[in-house]
Amino acid sequence: MKGKRIDLSAWKRTPAHLRMGYTVLKNAGLKPPELQARGQIAEIRARLTHETDPDQKLAPTNKLNALMVTNSIRMERLSKP
Repeated sequence: MKGKRIDLSAWKRTPAHLRMGYTVLKNAGLKPPELQARGQIAEIRARLTHETDPDQKLAPTNKLNALMVTNSIRMERLSKP
């Protein structure tokens, strides 16, 4: 909207060394890997809540655990300059 201030709080919280890359990804219509992983985690969790067969839960649970570990490591790396 015209005359309304732009909220730059998220931009300022983003580490300086990642801002340009995130801007390029955003302009290309892509999400950063961290957000893609969060989306996959949420999707797998939703599927697991509806699954009742323990044998059918095994593979998605393993994938969920791997994604969560990978995402945790990625987020830890991003928090350190």
